[in-house]
Amino acid sequence: PPLAFGHDTLLPHFRAIWGVHQIGAGSNHAYLDCALALRREHAIEPHSIERIECRVPAGEVPIVCEPREAKLRPRTPYDAQFSLAYSVAAALLDGRVSLDTYTKDRIRDERVLGLASRVEHTVDPASRFPDGFPGWVRVRLRDGRLVEAREPDGRGGAARPLEPAAIVAKFRDNAGRALPSARVEAIERAAAALDTLPNVAALMVACRA
Repeated sequence: PPLAFGHDTLLPHFRAIWGVHQIGAGSNHAYLDCALALRREHAIEPHSIERIECRVPAGEVPIVCEPREAKLRPRTPYDAQFSLAYSVAAALLDGRVSLDTYTKDRIRDERVLGLASRVEHTVDPASRFPDGFPGWVRVRLRDGRLVEAREPDGRGGAARPLEPAAIVAKFRDNAGRALPSARVEAIERAAAALDTLPNVAALMVACRA
């Protein structure tokens, strides 16, 4: 049925190109999903890792893999966000990726940098990139096992939408860094009830309070 304030009119145009720059940073996402899944499913500890291989489409190599030395030891948080080696190493070490992964102090952590030095990339000639942003991670363990994970796209895009609980958790983590908990809860309540409200005033009040 039609929703309260015109979703049926808005949604068909929601994915249209708006008047903003298209700034893409999705190259790492599926690899992080793979790394986190491997860590969780195989109880991987960083000290047990001998080598990490990421199978990468040729078009992503100059974005997140090379120049190799710069990617292994990123100079700034921004550089680290475009380093596949650093990001995968941090995911395997911490079991999560968040804003904390890319702080000035964190990108100098020798535990992460040491594990990043064990990350290598090879080109996947069969990749469907740029029609998708796939991930493929293989981890060689010191006990001889080889485990791998593949994803057709990173979570959060049209092909693999985030489940509502993951969206809420990410909002709480990010908003809680800048706002008191009462404000975070008020915004969350207003956003969750948005399709039942006559207008967006309650949400705007919560955001501006």
